[in-house]
Amino acid sequence: MKISKLLLPFVLLLSVFSCKENDVEPIDVTVKNKVVAVMTDWYLWNDGLSAEVDVNDFDSPEALISSLRNAKDKWSSIQEEVAFDQYYVSAEYVGLGFASTWLSDTELRVSLVYKGSPAYEAGLRRGMQILEVNGVPVQAISNFNAAFGADEAGVSVSLKVKKTGEAEEELQMTKAVVDITTVPHRSVIELGNKKVGYVVFNNFIERSKEDLNEAFDFFAAEGVDELVLDLRYNRGGLLNIAGYLSSIIAPPTLKDELLVQITFNEEKADENTPVNFEETPYSFDFDKVVIITTKSSASASEVVINGLKPYLDVKTVGDDSYGKPVGASSFRFDGYVFTPITFKITNADGVAEYFDGIPADVKVPDGLTYDFGDVDEDCLKEALYYIENGAFSAEGKRMAAPRVVQKNEEMYEGINKEIGAF
Repeated sequence: MKISKLLLPFVLLLSVFSCKENDVEPIDVTVKNKVVAVMTDWYLWNDGLSAEVDVNDFDSPEALISSLRNAKDKWSSIQEEVAFDQYYVSAEYVGLGFASTWLSDTELRVSLVYKGSPAYEAGLRRGMQILEVNGVPVQAISNFNAAFGADEAGVSVSLKVKKTGEAEEELQMTKAVVDITTVPHRSVIELGNKKVGYVVFNNFIERSKEDLNEAFDFFAAEGVDELVLDLRYNRGGLLNIAGYLSSIIAPPTLKDELLVQITFNEEKADENTPVNFEETPYSFDFDKVVIITTKSSASASEVVINGLKPYLDVKTVGDDSYGKPVGASSFRFDGYVFTPITFKITNADGVAEYFDGIPADVKVPDGLTYDFGDVDEDCLKEALYYIENGAFSAEGKRMAAPRVVQKNEEMYEGINKEIGAF
């Protein structure tokens, strides 16, 4: 059984360091028995596990894992190895290539579309309202993964959609391999005598470093003075990418200072590791950063926010973040990747345990009918107001972000939950 790297929140997060390959001895038994062995040894809350577990009482590894999880744990899970690596390593998956968000119990909007994906080629765009999936009204769908069909190339899907102010239309698309661009938008906004770099960052995966370098090379060439980082749909990913992004934003003088501390259970205390700011090719002099967040901003996104707070003026606009101050290690066996929660995360000020999310400094609704980078989009507009005035607008303070939290969290399953898209 091979133990892999570390993963952080919401959807796991591969970390900047590895566990020893032989810490968990190979066990030539069933997948379920291997799950129990790993949980007993590595689980963050292993002191609360039952001493006796009969794996025959459970129909599947998923059911077993669910029964073993601590009350705080919503994330320990098991995935097929092929799909796991396709996303984290190859930056691709089989699907339609879009994400959606419930604005109310009845209104479902497209939040993001990957360029070049089947959805994009069919004409689907951010802000469109989804009315039906394969002829079924969205309000009547309880399982969207099932409604969209198997994640296999060639599966056809029909969406009835409506763009604000326009007539309904039917879009036909066929699932295929989707190439994930982790930075779907970056631009420079002129604000008086300041240049503001605005970047939408959506996935902490292996490809992200390349995409972030392209965006920040552009900002460096343009001479940006300020930064707005949009993590509103970023569900997390690799811890080493969270460290790299934080290091780009932070002043170079913070090199080797503590970003976050990783702490395992008592039996694995020798694995406890500091994650420090690292050297990057950039030397931005940001003394503050405004970060756009929603209830979908999780894991590695929260590491960036929490890790930077002791050193910079960090303001969050939109909604409270998801709330996952813990991370997972990945264990490979029998064609699966098992990712139990194995460590907690603490910043340089000792802040951890943000299971209810990192509170937004100002609540602003997601302006889904605007494209990324549009200065009239509600969240970006408020972020720019803060940069220009050093305070939030009275209008922003009165806004209340819509909370259809449960419906949005239940939207995705399996690898789609990690990706945050269909």
